[in-house]
Amino acid sequence: PHRTFSLLGTHQETVRPQGQATFSLGGAVVLTVALHEIEAKRASMHVRLTHGQKTPFDSNLKLGRDGSFIVSGPSEAGGAQLFYAITVIYPRGGGAK
Repeated sequence: PHRTFSLLGTHQETVRPQGQATFSLGGAVVLTVALHEIEAKRASMHVRLTHGQKTPFDSNLKLGRDGSFIVSGPSEAGGAQLFYAITVIYPRGGGAK
């Protein structure tokens, strides 16, 4: 069990429908979020987490407005486990972040 947690950083990107954002998260870890569409109450997207040649997460999902999704990455040296939170925030009638 993990007893302590640390925030290592934050990334924010504005993504329009049919667009994507790619985040380099250190080492060989890359997170790609491709926004498919925005509806009144949710957004649909494709999320892919790669770690070198491995792809521990690759899926389509829908998140509610201001909703979050947590992806667990591969264990790092020393047994540390990294978690990546994805939050979709967008104003009514506007674009997504």
